[in-house]
Amino acid sequence: MKTKFTKIFYSFVFILTMNSLCAQEPFEPDTTDTLPINDYLIPMLVIGIAIGFHLLRKRTAIVK
Repeated sequence: MKTKFTKIFYSFVFILTMNSLCAQEPFEPDTTDTLPINDYLIPMLVIGIAIGFHLLRKRTAIVK
């Protein structure tokens, strides 16, 4: 029981410390140089669903 508590505790501490790390430098709101992700959202969803369907069919074929 103690090992389960320590795993949960360390996981919780790890998640809390990850909030302090930033992947980007702070920038001014007026000078944002970001890519238009919304333009690629639908194709990425379609490709992700297709890859997931393909992998799921492959896995079920191996099980049968």
